[in-house]
Amino acid sequence: MLPPETRFLVIAALEFRRFFRQRWVKWLALACCVPVVLFSAIVLVKVLVENMAQGAIPSLDLLPKLLASQLQLMALLAAVAGAGLIAEDRAGNALLLYLARPLSPERYAAGKLLALGGLLGLAYILPALLYVLLELLVGPSLGALGVILRILATVGTTALHVLVTTLLVLALSSLGTRARYVGLAWVGIFYLSEIMAVTAKQALDVQWVELLSLVGLYKKAAELLIEGNSDGALAFVILAFLGIGAALFLRMRVRRLADAAEGQ
Repeated sequence: MLPPETRFLVIAALEFRRFFRQRWVKWLALACCVPVVLFSAIVLVKVLVENMAQGAIPSLDLLPKLLASQLQLMALLAAVAGAGLIAEDRAGNALLLYLARPLSPERYAAGKLLALGGLLGLAYILPALLYVLLELLVGPSLGALGVILRILATVGTTALHVLVTTLLVLALSSLGTRARYVGLAWVGIFYLSEIMAVTAKQALDVQWVELLSLVGLYKKAAELLIEGNSDGALAFVILAFLGIGAALFLRMRVRRLADAAEGQ
């Protein structure tokens, strides 16, 4: 009964509600709040000690460390919540039901993307933003422009991480029919690429092998956007191309799955 332009929102809403009926999704979403609580406590203790000692303590740039901690939890949450988004529809032959509404393959994918991206945004973008706001509130004044740039850099970095993660997980989900195997594939890519990069760096003693690690790409891109470190420019470009490639691949896969469903 909804207009064609907004029907995909039904998919997003249904998937989002389904997430919180899964025990592990709820636990991991709560776990994503732990790093921001701990790092916020460190900032508040620092301010308290400064007030008691009547002197300044060297600045603590904790945001990159916070994002590095949350990134690990966000990757696990994406595996648990996102692995079955398309794979389970393939296994249950639900694509034909969605397309019969009618719903275009692109809007079907948009609904799944919005659901997983929204969940990861709540677990990753929102805590980081709250931490930065606390940091700005109790820290030295940066001026209006400095505050705006800090907030934009934080939101831009975390949004990039969430978008690329969501696209990669959905692209993997479109290839399988079992959520468990898709989740394991994502976890393997995420963590094994880091292990391989560290091993290659130790063996070859060259810096560029860090770019073989997905975790390394996330961290280097964050250095560029948050700290202004130009060494992260190449990582940012690679990460952007990974996201674009995953989006194009997802579009192609969903169209093929739609054609196969209609041909049955």
